[in-house]
Amino acid sequence: MKKTIKIILGIGVVVIIGVVSYFALIEKPLTILPPGEQGAYIPSEEEIIRVLFPKGGEKLEIGKTYEVSWENYIGDEPLSVGLQVTTPNEKTYVKHIATNVPAALSGVYKWTVTSERTDSKYKVEVYPEENRPLVGRSKDYFSITGDSLIVVNTPQPLEKVTTPIKVSGRARRIFSEGEFIIRLRAGGAKWDEDNGVFVKFPPIAEAMAWAKTGDWMSGDWCDFEVELSISSEELKDNNWIIEFYQRDERFGEKLIYEFLVVGEQSPAGHEYLQISSPLHNQEVISPMVITGKAKGIFVDGKFRVALWGQDYPYGHPKDDESRLIDSTYATIINGNCDWSTGVWCDFRAEVSYQPSEVGKEGNTLNFYRGGKGELGEGFLLTWPIKIKQ
Repeated sequence: MKKTIKIILGIGVVVIIGVVSYFALIEKPLTILPPGEQGAYIPSEEEIIRVLFPKGGEKLEIGKTYEVSWENYIGDEPLSVGLQVTTPNEKTYVKHIATNVPAALSGVYKWTVTSERTDSKYKVEVYPEENRPLVGRSKDYFSITGDSLIVVNTPQPLEKVTTPIKVSGRARRIFSEGEFIIRLRAGGAKWDEDNGVFVKFPPIAEAMAWAKTGDWMSGDWCDFEVELSISSEELKDNNWIIEFYQRDERFGEKLIYEFLVVGEQSPAGHEYLQISSPLHNQEVISPMVITGKAKGIFVDGKFRVALWGQDYPYGHPKDDESRLIDSTYATIINGNCDWSTGVWCDFRAEVSYQPSEVGKEGNTLNFYRGGKGELGEGFLLTWPIKIKQ
């Protein structure tokens, strides 16, 4: 996306009290930058936001409230505060602690720590949604300690899931009348034009988790297991948030924990597209030859293929801002195949890249129906690949 830095000089401290926590993948159309403007904006050291607390090395306790603080923000766009989570197997994702925090040169956000995993490591991020390169982070990891209220056995963060999603684990001190709420939301946020804020997508599935074992009234651990059901077409190729809420008669619902999962994509390909090479997550070199079979997606005997690079991991607020590395057309190998009849036709395409162009967090091949219109129209399939360094 094109970025414009809006500069405003001012001094102020903003104190925001409350807990707002959700993942945000911004729902905005992808803008292809013209030649010469490809790649991410890199700010100078003087422009980057500085996180003052937590800097790293601290031990924050579940249920306690801390002041996340920062300085050196010279923009006028509202800020977001995020929690970068690195799991024990070194997978990383980011979820929002707060959005729409008023802009100020320096600021404070009061964060009540949710029931995070104590075996993961964390950093805080502060940044404007529309100018992600200005992000400031904790210099080092901090830990979260204390008494967890929930332990999820399945699925795990960033795990690929199929429908119905089976959610199981154990919980304590969050049951109300022997139950609590589990919801599934699309992994993103949308811009509310009327109110000028980012808002959650509505839940697409919900279930009540009951205490299967144990005495929930005593505060002991109780096992739970539920299923969240949506169609396989909705589930695949998307990021999803699983949220856990306690029902409180006095204060309403209280978010206890949330994490990101990924809808499984069939390695076989697509209803109209079967990819032979490269394989799903195969390591490749440049030039990359792409082969397979397709039907019903050719226009004038061709369709579009593009190589994209991702600089942010799944679940990151900016992981939808991929960089276009190269694009080409897939053409029919066998000239005798009549693509206009909708039969399967063998195809071949080739894309190239320089080592400096590849995504820091991953790279994908995107396939589009036909070859007319703006790149991005007629999107069919994302195919992850690994680029050999």
